[in-house]
Amino acid sequence: MNNWMIYNKDISSLKPLGLSDEILRILANRGIETTEEALAFLKPSLEGLHDPYLMRDMDLAVDLIMDTIEEDGHIHIVGDYDQDGNSATVTLLKGLRHFHERVTYAVPDRVEDGYGLNENMVDNAKAIGVDLILTCDNGISAHDAIRHAKELGMRVLITDHHQVSLDEEGEEILPPADGILNPNRRDCDYPFKELCGAGVAFKLITALFDALGADEEEWLDLLQFVAMGTICDVVDLVDENRILVQEGLRRINRTENLGMRALIELNSWNKPVDVYAVGFVLGPCINASGRLSTARLGIELFMEEDEELVKNYALELIRLNNERKRLTQEAFQDVESKLKSGEVPLTDVLVAYTESGHESIVGIVAGRIKERFYRPTIVFSQAGEAGVLKGSGRSIEEYDMFTKLSEIREFFLSFGGHPMAAGMSIRGEKLDQLREELHANSGLSERDLQRKYTIDIAYPIERLELAFIDNLSILEPFGKGNPKPVFADKGIDLLGYKVMGKNQNVLKLILRKGERVVEAICFSGMERILEYIVRKFGEQRLANYNPRRNQQNPIDLIYYPSINEFRGERTVQLQIIDVR
Repeated sequence: MNNWMIYNKDISSLKPLGLSDEILRILANRGIETTEEALAFLKPSLEGLHDPYLMRDMDLAVDLIMDTIEEDGHIHIVGDYDQDGNSATVTLLKGLRHFHERVTYAVPDRVEDGYGLNENMVDNAKAIGVDLILTCDNGISAHDAIRHAKELGMRVLITDHHQVSLDEEGEEILPPADGILNPNRRDCDYPFKELCGAGVAFKLITALFDALGADEEEWLDLLQFVAMGTICDVVDLVDENRILVQEGLRRINRTENLGMRALIELNSWNKPVDVYAVGFVLGPCINASGRLSTARLGIELFMEEDEELVKNYALELIRLNNERKRLTQEAFQDVESKLKSGEVPLTDVLVAYTESGHESIVGIVAGRIKERFYRPTIVFSQAGEAGVLKGSGRSIEEYDMFTKLSEIREFFLSFGGHPMAAGMSIRGEKLDQLREELHANSGLSERDLQRKYTIDIAYPIERLELAFIDNLSILEPFGKGNPKPVFADKGIDLLGYKVMGKNQNVLKLILRKGERVVEAICFSGMERILEYIVRKFGEQRLANYNPRRNQQNPIDLIYYPSINEFRGERTVQLQIIDVR
């Protein structure tokens, strides 16, 4: 049984806003306690962006770039192969090329190079006459590569947002760069720590444009790329990130960038681009290039000005994403079937190997398996070297994966990560021993392995009206740190269900409460909820159901209310979060 809990926070201090109690309750549940905080949340604007010079080393960074430009030096950007890296690289490229022509870039190959700046990339930079290496979304842990670059006479400026390495005494170990922009440095007083890599890069560009007296509209146009990185890197959509995403989405929806327009049109997205569209339609196409080909495709898409080339780039990115989806589904089904059959034991920490999994997609598979079985999960696939497996892990809130794996670091040939995710490589013969070790020392209780849902409001579905649902839009953009409001109701009759979608990955329920009949759909967790319904009620297909029939299939439901628009008609539709 999953654990359902309901918030009960006081809303009296927010009453002067004059909003509905439901909206005030949701705001209070997000930790908003004053009318000032609420107004800043409900009406984010560019005036709310923090001064970039509050970030440690920002004045030094601007001077480094301006000196290099004045010397007609060669600036070389080193990005990363995911969407945030793409966004950060494009932001820096477009921003710097506004002032200077000698700006190039490189992105590591996921398989050949691994993550971040390495010594081989430094050598390549030296060979093409680079004067200043500028990293984005990486660099804070590239100690050896940066030391090598300094020995070769190049300057290095880091822009990154990842955690700084610590020594045995818990002191930060900063690489020997000429400047380090990272709000997560302990000695950095920047007031917002949750920027993604593109966000940090954007702060540098705003400071540079200010120093050189450039038109503000030039850097504001870059917000469309920053918004993509912020959404796809799943950072908290609060404070500055909320502003960056809202303003960025506005610019995406009126974009003149050929690549952005082609990606939207060729994905057949004919509605306003929102967080969902970026996170689940557009962004995965960019990520697919770094997984299955070269991340340069995604960068060139946004930089190219030849319409035919742009179209070809977009079509290739969509093709790669479709291939990524196919590979992911095959690997997911392989691991799922092994767990269901008992070939892979259902231990506290799931450790599985898939023959069909490409090493670049095992992290996605681990995430899906974690959601399916609600256990920390590590999925391995074959690496290039014989006998070596590469793995990626995804965790649950109750399990600090990085700490637990650090305790048995001797198992791994390579290892890194954070509490919710990790990457590693291991000798194949150690796989079973790793599983046994992690299970024996998981520290997880039966309650830890139960899903937990916190409900904003108990709200009967028969009371739902279109105007109420429309009003929830003032809380957007939704995402990590500002999730969609969670509603719940009980004693609902389940009249029937249907599995839908091209890949049979959407579950549709028909529900009745009193005289009200509504549709509900489920995307995430569909397999789990479908299994539960069939186990409880048997086959209740939507063949010829009668909404007036006295059917006794009562369920309780956690949901988010949405509006389905079809042929000009708008109707209430529930998005299912959990059922019991």
